[in-house]
Amino acid sequence: SKWAKAVAGAGSVGSSAGTYTACTLVIAPRRVEVIRSCSSPSSVPLVGIGSDTAYLIGARDNRWTLEALDWHTGESRFHYVIGGQRYNVLFSATLLDENGRIHYGTPWGRVRLNINSSQ
Repeated sequence: SKWAKAVAGAGSVGSSAGTYTACTLVIAPRRVEVIRSCSSPSSVPLVGIGSDTAYLIGARDNRWTLEALDWHTGESRFHYVIGGQRYNVLFSATLLDENGRIHYGTPWGRVRLNINSSQ
């Protein structure tokens, strides 16, 4: 649908420098369940399509956490306690690099987490 293409940012943009494709994958809107086991007060999550896992910086017991949730069920795959307020994500995006490390920004600098989900 036109709405799904707008949401996913699909399409090309032409300019004097050439044509750039913003996104070629169109994701249809879907129902999202509320997950009450964790909170993501100010994080932009990401989804690892290969693992069907949503990663986000969340909060539990007034501590910042890395949350890994099953994309389809919303069940927690794991969580890792990061620490106190100096790890506040303050609305930054959660990024996953080619080595499987999580990155995000804070007011005090960049955080890089090298977490093994079997821990």
